Amino acid sequence: MCPSNWEKDGEWYYFHRFFEFQPDLNYRNPEVLTEVCRILVFWLSQGLDGFRADAIPYIWKEDGTNCENLPKTHAIIKIFRAVLDYVRPNTLLLAEACQPPAEVVRYFG
Repeated sequence: MCPSNWEKDGEWYYFHRFFEFQPDLNYRNPEVLTEVCRILVFWLSQGLDGFRADAIPYIWKEDGTNCENLPKTHAIIKIFRAVLDYVRPNTLLLAEACQPPAEVVRYFG
């Protein structure tokens, strides 16, 4: 991870992949993953039938990598898919992944 992607906010630091005003979620924290799943369920209960996930190749962070297309990224997407399928089968999950074809194919299924 690039040191320049860490921002100081008071006594805390946060990581951002893109802009400093867009802090990334920390999926290493199980409370974060659980809360995102709760949010998915909430919107499904409101009648939503699809979700678009932005910049999905970058949701998992590991030191010493470019934080792109890491295996745990795919595990998180599978968790999201399992939640959607359990609550409302056939819900759309559209993940934006502007990647070379050899990488994009890993996001299918």
